[in-house]
Amino acid sequence: MAYEARTFLNYENSIKLPSSEDLTIDYSDVKLNLKLLNKYFEVNTLDEILVRRRNEFKTRTEHLQKRKEALNEREIMFKERIIRLKKGNVIFLLSILTIVLFYLVMKCILK
Repeated sequence: MAYEARTFLNYENSIKLPSSEDLTIDYSDVKLNLKLLNKYFEVNTLDEILVRRRNEFKTRTEHLQKRKEALNEREIMFKERIIRLKKGNVIFLLSILTIVLFYLVMKCILK
């Protein structure tokens, strides 16, 4: 779901003024309308901040996920390397044992 900031209202179309015959606007009405407009802009600003922070959070989460995957890959490679080294050491030890056995057998035969 894509999150987008609310669009500004078209005030000319959204604010309906009474006809000039019924026009009796007092100071409290004007003050209330100004408060409502201020609240609208405040909510709109907060909404834009929320959308921006949500996008930042999503970006950070994706970045952390990629780092986690990279660490997992490195861990797997490290474990494979250890296994290869162990196999190499076993082969090396077996070859040394073979040489020693050959030496002992030859020594016994030549006696």
